[in-house]
Amino acid sequence: MEPFLLYRDHALQDFKPYTSYPDMVKDLNLTMILKNMSAGDAQMQDALNHVIATPVTMEETLEYRKEIQKDLSEHPDGLEELFTLAKESEVLIRKKKREESQDRGQNTSSSSRILSSLSFAEELTNAYIFLREILQKHGFRAEGLVDLKRRLEEYPLDDLKEILYDMGFYSTGGEALFQIRLSGGFKLEQSTMKQVKRKKAEVRPNAKPSQMKRLFYKIAKKDTILVEDEELEKDLYSFIEANMKVVRQMLEPWIQESKKFFQHFYEEMAYYKGISQFKQRMKELSLPLCDGTYREEELHLEELYDLSLALYTQTMPVTNDLTLNGENFVLITGANQGGKSTFLRSFGIAQVLFQCGIPVPCQTFEGRFYDRIHTHFTRKEDVTLSSGRLEEELKRMSKILDNLTPDSLVLLNESFASTTEKEGAGIAEEIILPMFEKGIHIWMVTHLYEFANKRYEEQDKGIRFLIAGRRSDGKRTFKMIPGKPHYSSYGTDLYEEMIGKIGKDIPLE
Repeated sequence: MEPFLLYRDHALQDFKPYTSYPDMVKDLNLTMILKNMSAGDAQMQDALNHVIATPVTMEETLEYRKEIQKDLSEHPDGLEELFTLAKESEVLIRKKKREESQDRGQNTSSSSRILSSLSFAEELTNAYIFLREILQKHGFRAEGLVDLKRRLEEYPLDDLKEILYDMGFYSTGGEALFQIRLSGGFKLEQSTMKQVKRKKAEVRPNAKPSQMKRLFYKIAKKDTILVEDEELEKDLYSFIEANMKVVRQMLEPWIQESKKFFQHFYEEMAYYKGISQFKQRMKELSLPLCDGTYREEELHLEELYDLSLALYTQTMPVTNDLTLNGENFVLITGANQGGKSTFLRSFGIAQVLFQCGIPVPCQTFEGRFYDRIHTHFTRKEDVTLSSGRLEEELKRMSKILDNLTPDSLVLLNESFASTTEKEGAGIAEEIILPMFEKGIHIWMVTHLYEFANKRYEEQDKGIRFLIAGRRSDGKRTFKMIPGKPHYSSYGTDLYEEMIGKIGKDIPLE
């Protein structure tokens, strides 16, 4: 059984995660966002990572998640109870895993292992029953929650709980009825455990049957012979232990299935709890969010902002708008420190959140799905690198090319900045243009003016040219506006600030 709270009839593990997810986390600063969603809970952050790393590529899945989000937001107590149960169950499973790891290095007796398995199975059953009760109590209406309640109600949990309770006869004492079949020579051919009942009353463990009990067996149970023999008791203990080993082996597949259920349940509830905490945090900071809408071709963004920057500064950054009508290449140039990289990162974050059903940092987000998102951001040279920066950049680019699909999105931030403009333009011609021509969606922030301007002059269709806006006095607006490619340098600003000012002070004769 699976919780099925992220997909209607699949588990998260049935789908492939982004191949470039570690680079995405680093380049888009997703860790900042995950920390806010998890409120600093490291275990919860790991669970959120697993969910966000796997993109949704079907509109019905987004709607399925949004319906559950809405239902849980209308039942905050129910959300809290479900997440608490999920967390406690996950802790129980981790504790069991540690115990099993420790037991491997020790000579643990069979009886101890049997008792441990029975106890763990009881705890898992109680968790299932508690989950069923929470779902029944709060009257959820979302399809995923209603279906989970139905499946738990159909599952024979109460019968299972009673059976496991009575199996406790193995430790507390009680009654057990076995049917055995003997072959020639009194050899045991088959043994069947017919019935067990746990002892509820407290008795002295080594008490001998009383005279009244012997009389009871002679008069009331004439078809029963009471046998009392110490040697027989020892043999009987071995007999029962052998039968209980079989019980444990039969329970093991169910235990493993239940462990998987609650591990997945924790990940799924961490996702919904994380969204709730995220929305609350954004409300505290007065930062807007919207539910993204799927559009097959058109991309429409209104007041998009960099979420990681907003969370870091706890203020609203400059926003940007953009509408694309079929273009698959966004080429961004302009002055340094003009907000180009911030704009690129803001879109990358929004797309990743949109594709797992998390509210998006803007007023309006209408976009399509990508099965893979690749990021290639320039990085400060690592002194531990054994090769040059360009080689490191090309290795990362090669990995992207090896994992491209027709429905990929590639985000490039100052790629090939470690070489000359002429050499960088040549590399871009050989790598970026073929991707563009095959319909791959590309967003590129670049200082490669020669490469960008050539595309502009050739009027390549399918490219949207944006530049970082600035005022006449050189101050940055941090707005991306349509325009012919610009150089990415401080040259003009420095000239105005230094040469221009000096020129004005030179006396004319």
